[in-house]
Amino acid sequence: MHFGLGNTSGVDSLLVTWPDGKTQVIKNPPRNRTLTLDYERAIAKPLHWEIYSTKGSLFKELRPRETISFRHEEDDLIDFNNQRTIPHKFSQGGPGIAVGDVNQDGLEDVVIGASAGRPTILFKQLKNGSFSPRVALSDHGKPQEDTGLLLFDADADGDLDLFVTSGGAAFNTTPECYQHRIYLNDSKGNYKLSRASLPPLNTIGSCVRAADFDQDGDLDLFVGGRVSASGYPLAGESILLQNTHGIFQDVTASMAKGLQRVGMVTDALWSDVDDDGRVDLVVAGEFMAVTFFKNNGDRFTKLEETGIENSLGWWNSIAGGDFDADGDTDYIIGNLGDNNSYQASAAYPLHVFAKDFDGNGSIDPVLACYMKVSMQDPAKKLFPIHFWDELNTQSPLFRRKFKRFKNYARATMDQLLTEEEKKGALVLQANDLKTSYLENLGKGHFKLKALPVQVQVAPVNGMVVGDFNGDANLDVAMVGNNFSNEVFAGRYDAFTGLVLLGDGRGEFDVVESAESDFYVPHDAKGLASVFVRGNLVLMATQNRDSLRCFQSKVNPNLTFFEPGQFDSFGELALGHGRKQKIEFYYGSGYLSQSSRKVTIDPSVRKLKVYDFSGRSREIIFEQEKKLP
Repeated sequence: MHFGLGNTSGVDSLLVTWPDGKTQVIKNPPRNRTLTLDYERAIAKPLHWEIYSTKGSLFKELRPRETISFRHEEDDLIDFNNQRTIPHKFSQGGPGIAVGDVNQDGLEDVVIGASAGRPTILFKQLKNGSFSPRVALSDHGKPQEDTGLLLFDADADGDLDLFVTSGGAAFNTTPECYQHRIYLNDSKGNYKLSRASLPPLNTIGSCVRAADFDQDGDLDLFVGGRVSASGYPLAGESILLQNTHGIFQDVTASMAKGLQRVGMVTDALWSDVDDDGRVDLVVAGEFMAVTFFKNNGDRFTKLEETGIENSLGWWNSIAGGDFDADGDTDYIIGNLGDNNSYQASAAYPLHVFAKDFDGNGSIDPVLACYMKVSMQDPAKKLFPIHFWDELNTQSPLFRRKFKRFKNYARATMDQLLTEEEKKGALVLQANDLKTSYLENLGKGHFKLKALPVQVQVAPVNGMVVGDFNGDANLDVAMVGNNFSNEVFAGRYDAFTGLVLLGDGRGEFDVVESAESDFYVPHDAKGLASVFVRGNLVLMATQNRDSLRCFQSKVNPNLTFFEPGQFDSFGELALGHGRKQKIEFYYGSGYLSQSSRKVTIDPSVRKLKVYDFSGRSREIIFEQEKKLP
């Protein structure tokens, strides 16, 4: 083991703990020397050093009996039997989570998605802060795999209905397995499937987001398309749904040219990106750039020159907040991270070539990245990343090209696929895999900045923005990992969740799990905030694992504000001429919908709230008085 000391002049002590619990302390170990540790010098008495923090932990983990006892269940499907050369599964992407007061008792409830063959589950919050036993919202034998969930008022009757997006991607199933669903609420939290609310939408979906984009007083929808049923990496069909008295109509072709096949969408956010008073659409996905569609009132147009249109990533999630307190919304964009074998960059992007190369009616994807030819030759060339056996079982075309493994091992992409074979192929690239802070520069222009290295150790999925340390600056909590990769890459499992503390100027300090007590170590997916007995609680879902809940330790000092249904954004007066913009989202972060309540520092005295039709109201916070 090597310990880098930087400018530190010396080390006081080195504590060694052996596997059987014995310990030894080496005082004043010398610098730039190799130390040999001798087990015979260890003592039986265990010694421990406490991790010291001047900040104190930010969260307290709650036991399941204090909140929700839930463990996600899912059959272990082998997506690679359908396409041998895909980089990861699509059937192992959930569960999603959504938060809202479904029975109008003033307490926020939680809906958790389910895999195919299992029911979507509702947990109703009780006055003592616990949650009632699970209530099934769908038939136990439903064929759909739940992905994105959204609680919103679909029929304008004053209660929260439920939209469930169907996803997965077992490509050999029937179209009915991908029909999206709306469950209508009877105002008491009892749900019934409404077949009349939606047209036939048999698409493999990811997220669902709501906003009143046409400013007619009801909530419309965007449904992200994850991947085509024809196979990876063809883009899924994304859909814009306009609400007319509770009936949703697909208006994608007429209102949003280019949105339908924008890419393999993982997340989206309704946000006023250019501060013109209309809600715009931000879309992120795999092998694509973060893409913006500007709302012109009667149609959406794609912003072409944003400053980041060439930053192509495996983007997983979007969370918005005015992190630099300049009056517009910035974004945190979750990505694959740098801890992988691809090592993609602008100079050496990751590629995927896709075509029915052998003419048998199925798409054959081939992924490739740049690697050194040999230790003696530092030049990098584009090589396929797959084992030869994987290519052989995907298509007999590749089986005929090489006689031995040795020949394939040396083959570049130019030797694997001829120029004639590449004709007509879909070629996608990814050149930026870092989870990043996206600063809003105004007028539809943005700047990407990679977040600290601790964030880049694994994919980032669910994210929640809030003030977690009570300093009136926006912070972000995030979870991640992915256990469903192909065996060459192996699991992405280095992330345990962390908190980024904002400084109000667009910079962040990393608070890792050992210091924050926010610890989500497994295949984490969704992350949502919910208020329980006046406390902010973060709930993290994990695939084929238990729900984990964390209560904030600082929010009793804060003021809580819950906007009206169509209040869309607000401005906080922070003093010294600074304003912080707040947007109230129906869905944010990977497969997640958090509480629409916000926490406001007691020093803030005034909040002005707007909707996208231009109406506004002003709230004055009285000292030492909390809103009901």
